[in-house]
Amino acid sequence: RSRAPRLRWPHARGCARIAPGMVLSRLWNFAKRHRKKLIFSGVFAGGAYLTWRVLLPRIQEPLLQRLLKELAKSVEGEAAEGGADNKRERFEHKQRVADSHARKKLGALRALLNDHFEEEACAARVKDAPDREAKLAAYKALQAECIAKAAAAVFALHLTFLLHRVGFNIVGRELNSPSATAIAGAVANGAAPAVAADVAEADVHAAFLQALDRLRTEAGAKRVAEAARKAASACADAAELAPQTKMGKEELAKLLGETCRAIDAELLASARGAAAWLPDGVEEAAPAAQRAEVKRLLDEARDYLDSPQLLQVFQATTGAAAHRL
Repeated sequence: RSRAPRLRWPHARGCARIAPGMVLSRLWNFAKRHRKKLIFSGVFAGGAYLTWRVLLPRIQEPLLQRLLKELAKSVEGEAAEGGADNKRERFEHKQRVADSHARKKLGALRALLNDHFEEEACAARVKDAPDREAKLAAYKALQAECIAKAAAAVFALHLTFLLHRVGFNIVGRELNSPSATAIAGAVANGAAPAVAADVAEADVHAAFLQALDRLRTEAGAKRVAEAARKAASACADAAELAPQTKMGKEELAKLLGETCRAIDAELLASARGAAAWLPDGVEEAAPAAQRAEVKRLLDEARDYLDSPQLLQVFQATTGAAAHRL
């Protein structure tokens, strides 16, 4: 019996060998056509990375010193006025200075938090799930990840502002102490300032405020993200959320608020705040000559952080924020 002839394609292997070369050739031609754009993109990306890693830390230190000088000038103004009745205005001025410094750190904090959430990967797993059960499990994971990211943003934002206000109010009180007020009054009357003492005190205050910035670190962001993910999963399960569940504005605000309270329970409540954000030994990062004074200020900040009043204020602000989203 005759057999059908086999078709042979003698050029098939040649095509396989040529294909990578064709791809590289096309890429090279594309690069030559758009070389100016590629060069500009590379320079821009490199400059952004250099700014982020090298220049930003150098810029923040002078900025902090400038804010401290602004607080010191306000003390001098109070001494020159002879103790005028403007306590409320002085208090609000300290809050504005603290908030101004905190706002400049929000971009870096957001980038750190975003690195610890994988909502895009979760969405891809929902899309690629092979069956109904796998798709439902992937959907629940995506749901928890989105809730956790929103709750972590609310928690980190308000804790950043609250820590800065605590720190700047402590520093403002130090600058407004009787000895500092006397020096400021003498300077206002024409006496020569004690430059060395002023510089040393400003360095102590700067080291203290930098120690409060533990939230804006890799470890701090990771801790918030893990606590938020755990809280979001527990709250979503308790609410029995399903793909068909209708979620209005009030229901979403309630769910987000409950998630924030669960994060508080792990990272702030029951005197956990100081251990989480101002642990013992954090003052070791300060120079040896400043360490004792920095520790004294940090101990006071720890007392504030573990106080029931601070937790009450924090929960009131985050609860209001959850209803505004």
